[in-house]
Amino acid sequence: MNKNISIETPTVTFPIIINFPECDVDMVLKESMASGGTGIINPAMLRPEEINVDESKLPKTPTDASVTFTLNMLAGFVDREEMKILSSRWGGSGNKTELEELGLEVIEWMELIQGQCELQVRCKASEYTPALVFKAHHLVYDIFEKYIIYHK
Repeated sequence: MNKNISIETPTVTFPIIINFPECDVDMVLKESMASGGTGIINPAMLRPEEINVDESKLPKTPTDASVTFTLNMLAGFVDREEMKILSSRWGGSGNKTELEELGLEVIEWMELIQGQCELQVRCKASEYTPALVFKAHHLVYDIFEKYIIYHK
């Protein structure tokens, strides 16, 4: 092996997937469309008035806004004093997020689509353990439980 070359893996990235298995995905789509988003769906093919919502699933369907807020909170884009989403991580109080306290950084996230959303988190390779993943899953679950609002 050439001693002039050094290969390292300084960080590990892993997903944390949050599922809402019994939510009404059509309601999520309707909400997304109302706020201007359509994801990968061609907007010309969609007519919000033709999307049928299963009313019985609404109590298990989170609002799009509460999921967006919670993902932003976990990523550090929420002013914890005013409880509002920021355009920059640097506009708030500067405190570490709960995930950062564990040594994790949210590097990206995916909004609620088809009943699930996702955080991509990164940590130092030397700190990555199954116990860390377990703690992160429980922490994310607790924060989602605290901030998610369901349709009535």
